[in-house]
Amino acid sequence: MSQKAQRDIQGIVTEVLSVDKIKAIIFSSGSQPLVGKRMPLKVVDEQSNSEFLVEVTDVKPRDPTLDYVDFNELVNKVPQVGITPIKDAIKAVRERIIGRFRPNWEVTCRVLGKITKDTKGKKTQIKLEPSFFPVTPYSIVERLSDEELDSILKPKGRSVYLGKHALYRGLQVILDHRKFDHHLAILSQTGGGKTETAKRIAFELHKNNVPILIIDPAGQYSGLRPASGERISLLEKIVEEATYKAEAEGNPNLSSYLKVTLLVPPACIERKKNVPLASLLDRLNQLTPKCDLFGESYVYVIKNFGSNGVKKVSRVNPSEGEIKYETVDKEEPSKIIRDAPILIVALRIPCQLRATIIDRLRRGVSRYFDIIIRDAARILEEKKKDGSVISERNGVQYYDILKIREEFPSEELRSHYHTASIEAASRELRIISCQIDKDFDADKTQLLIERILEKGSITIYDYLISNREEGLIITWLLNEIYEKCNDEFLMEEELDYWPRIVAFLEEAHRLAPSEQNEAELSYSLTTVRKIATEGRKLGFGLCLISQRPARLDSTTLSQASTLIALRVRNPVDQRYIRDSCEAVLEEDINLLPELGVGEAIVSGVSVPEPRIPI
Repeated sequence: MSQKAQRDIQGIVTEVLSVDKIKAIIFSSGSQPLVGKRMPLKVVDEQSNSEFLVEVTDVKPRDPTLDYVDFNELVNKVPQVGITPIKDAIKAVRERIIGRFRPNWEVTCRVLGKITKDTKGKKTQIKLEPSFFPVTPYSIVERLSDEELDSILKPKGRSVYLGKHALYRGLQVILDHRKFDHHLAILSQTGGGKTETAKRIAFELHKNNVPILIIDPAGQYSGLRPASGERISLLEKIVEEATYKAEAEGNPNLSSYLKVTLLVPPACIERKKNVPLASLLDRLNQLTPKCDLFGESYVYVIKNFGSNGVKKVSRVNPSEGEIKYETVDKEEPSKIIRDAPILIVALRIPCQLRATIIDRLRRGVSRYFDIIIRDAARILEEKKKDGSVISERNGVQYYDILKIREEFPSEELRSHYHTASIEAASRELRIISCQIDKDFDADKTQLLIERILEKGSITIYDYLISNREEGLIITWLLNEIYEKCNDEFLMEEELDYWPRIVAFLEEAHRLAPSEQNEAELSYSLTTVRKIATEGRKLGFGLCLISQRPARLDSTTLSQASTLIALRVRNPVDQRYIRDSCEAVLEEDINLLPELGVGEAIVSGVSVPEPRIPI
């Protein structure tokens, strides 16, 4: 055996419990970190000339006295000499070895598979195969080399860098972003680091040109409401990155590197003294020292989609909250929606809605809403006969909600439905109408959705989570994206290279609640559940972010094929994660309360070798 192999020896297999479970003693070394749970190790079985990959599931310190004292012999002498001399003998041994020897460790390991090596040129590719035969007792346990770890745990091609391995500090934890359309979940108690983890993943996806949508209820991604001590928001980081790219390539025009859309409630733009927005725009401008964002027409604001609602930002005064605007030509709005490097939109619902989306813009308490609205549209269209109520674009039917609302309900409609059903539909229609921009038509809707789905685009919807009606707008937005992905269905081969879009849902338990009373009042539950169950085939991935997993809809959470679990101490949440996530093991759950801030267990299909959780 080579000198290097001798240095890498960690221990020896002491007991084989089953084909997939062993026990071993690990010898501590001052030059290497102590063994820990979830640590991958290699077992060299010289008898069968095989190597196995194992993962530590349990660790116990082994008293070094056991290596120097035959306790059975001492026990047999108790009747002859009494217990006191026996205690003195053990104490003497302990005094001699404490400080001279490090304690060894008894570990239980899960056998992940048999290691096979495929050498191509100078590189050796390691693969895992199922193990059908048990490890031989007294096989050698070795520490994996950096090259072996990289070969097993590093995905091929583009990927997402997450952080460093807790036990192998030289190993980067890298996820395969091509699997993100299988959905992922980031779960943690408050303060565990879930939002920072999501920011890193979003930034890495952006660098790989994957379109991103972020539902941001606290302004932590946009920078409109920065947290105390936060150096830079995700939006600012992306603008900074675009500036570096432009400078590196000697291109003074940022338009080729930047496609940012910030969606906000109308009140966020309409306030006269707008310190949060003015401060954000000023910070963005400071990140581009060689480019004046305002003087060179990079920042546009859409207050509404009418002829005078699209403005160019010309100057800001952050201390006074003052933003100066310039009106653009009437022919410009469509071009601005397509091409503006930074676009800020006061988001409302369009006046023309897809027929397929109307039935999803309702709460559980209004079960016949979509049927009643369809009948109302048909009756009104037959009456007007001008095609203004029901129109068609590219084979898709649209209903004009405001026109339906004006004459709702007709006498004919009342004669077909129960009064309670009509009143419930009228109430929902009134709520939707209050959120509508009358100039936001189907054509502008498609331009906005196409912008969101453009490669390299990032869209952040910053809204106030206390406003229940915002769930209605989120539902409409997610449905429009889903339908667009469905219209432009990508073949499975194309989806192997990138997701069509990944939507990050902060406070996911509010958008997809599990509790019955909240679910009945939720606009978004049905839509989020639909994307979770059917979005993968369209390349529409979800990233569910929550500090209360037990309040998150189990059907939605169960579809997350990658789990990033940070510290979770609530036993109810722990049990819910175990019962809802296929990607999690019992050993993972036991580790959750012990994790520090920023430490996580990562498992599932996005891990390069799914059998090896990190």
